[in-house]
Amino acid sequence: MGKKSLHGRRWVAGAFAGLSLAFATSAPHSATGGGAFPHQPKRLHADAARLAGGTIRQLVPWKTMRIYYARTPAMTLLWSGYVDGAARELISELDFSRYGVLAVFTPTLGCLTTTDVDPVYLGPGANALTAVVTVTTGDGCLTVTAASYALVKVRKSSLPYRVGRLYIKSG
Repeated sequence: MGKKSLHGRRWVAGAFAGLSLAFATSAPHSATGGGAFPHQPKRLHADAARLAGGTIRQLVPWKTMRIYYARTPAMTLLWSGYVDGAARELISELDFSRYGVLAVFTPTLGCLTTTDVDPVYLGPGANALTAVVTVTTGDGCLTVTAASYALVKVRKSSLPYRVGRLYIKSG
């Protein structure tokens, strides 16, 4: 009985090693750098969609990019004065019981810019959300001074926790 048990353990160990190797070679790799093993972390994306974007044609008081997350309409009051009327209308029509709004603002630049946010993922730590932001300059450099913004609606049920920290990553 002892030999049978030892033989069974060796067979299980060998089968597990073979299965592990087969799994490692066939593990899917996502575009976000994720694989199936800890040394290849997969980023969990929040369910986010672009809501609005535009140009701010007034000087803004900040010198670096700004990011805000609003869970309620009252939380948008801090920054909604910088977005245009159409964007404010979209914010007022948004169902805040299901969605939050992620707002990203650039500083005033010497060029006309467009801001795009994609993707939005969870992390790098607990209660954190990271937005990958791409700022594109258009025509009119040196003649137009403007800042830009992007608003993204985030489905709250795609977030496993209440967002406490926000990060911006260049895209």
